[in-house]
Amino acid sequence: MICPQCQQSNPETNTFCGKCGALLLGERRRNTMPVADTVGEMHQLAETTLQSVKKEAHFIEISTLDEIHDKAIKWAKVQLFFLGSAVSILLMALFIWGYKQFSDFERLILDSQNEITALSEQLSENATRVGQDSTRVSEQANTFGQTIQQEFERIKQLSQQISEIDNTIHTEIKKLRSELLTSLHEARNLQEQAKSDRYAIEKIQNSFYEIFFQIDGGHPLDDARQAALFTLLAQNGFLVKDRNIVSHVSVDRPEVIYYNVEAREKAQLLTNLLRKNFPGMTLRHLDHKDRDAREILVKLRHESSGN
Repeated sequence: MICPQCQQSNPETNTFCGKCGALLLGERRRNTMPVADTVGEMHQLAETTLQSVKKEAHFIEISTLDEIHDKAIKWAKVQLFFLGSAVSILLMALFIWGYKQFSDFERLILDSQNEITALSEQLSENATRVGQDSTRVSEQANTFGQTIQQEFERIKQLSQQISEIDNTIHTEIKKLRSELLTSLHEARNLQEQAKSDRYAIEKIQNSFYEIFFQIDGGHPLDDARQAALFTLLAQNGFLVKDRNIVSHVSVDRPEVIYYNVEAREKAQLLTNLLRKNFPGMTLRHLDHKDRDAREILVKLRHESSGN
């Protein structure tokens, strides 16, 4: 650090000039001043700064007195050295020069003491202001703490309310889940019942159709296969009368023939059932308006099953 008054170079750790005692207020020193984060640290910082300034002022005073003493001794030695000299004019000149230096240095010491006194007063004012600021910050901190406490209590109450609502919702969800499972079970039962009822209705509707069979005489069905086939049809409502079975004809291919478009759905169902035993079974429509709409002809050929 360069002293702004005497241009003396000083270590960066010095607050005052080691030569003239002037206050060193460089840019780097201002940037390195510590900053307090809390109220306690601000009080401690003010006290530490004041003690440091007093110690440094005392140190400068002692250093200045030592320097005056050293210069006085040197001046006395010079005077004793020239006592025996005949050049009294030179001795007087040296005396006058030493006195002038001493006066200048004494004035410098006084100026330094005045600056130290002014600095102490300024530090005292700063300490007072820091104390006031600390009190204000402490009051603000207390107010802020009370506000935080109130917010904490409010949040705690909200948390309890949310917990109660969550428990209520959880209970309602369990209740709704139980009711939903019950409803699903009832819905499945109703669905199964509806399916059974629909199947029963469909069987009744199928029984309204009159099925005629033509079985190829060259490849007749054995009694067991024929009984199994008619049982399968009966389980689905298709009742076969003995008078509608003709087994001494020639059948070129297995097929189901319906004569009215209204019978197409039932003819298709009958075809799907017969394909389990006759994979080559086909469906064909013959437009005969003079035939009953519920008549369906089934032509069977045993070898078409692949056996």
